[in-house]
Order: sequence, then C-alpha cells, then structure tokens
Amino acid sequence: MPLVNGRILLNCIQEKHVLAGAFNTTNLETTISILNAIERSGLPNFIQIAPTNAQ
Repeated sequence: MPLVNGRILLNCIQEKHVLAGAFNTTNLETTISILNAIERSGLPNFIQIAPTNAQ
C-alpha cells in the first residue's frame, strides 16, 4: 500500500467509482488495525493522524 498525496487518492477513487473511508487515529495499535483492514479491502482510504500524535 503506497503512501500518496490526497489529490492522487481522490483521482483513484473517482476513476474506480468507489467511496473511500477516512479514519482518525490516535495510537499505534488502532493505526495498525486500520491499516490491516484497509489492505484487506483493497480500496483506497484516508488515514488521518494529528501532528501531536505523530511524535
């Protein structure tokens, strides 16, 4: 799963005619679970992490 710019992700979503989820996460365990679910789905999604939580 590549890390891409939001605009690229939006273009991909539009081309595939799918909806994308947007997930807010605040800790490593939750982030890993979200990543695993996204990889299984094969669909593009947004993961949002607050800068204060990325440290």
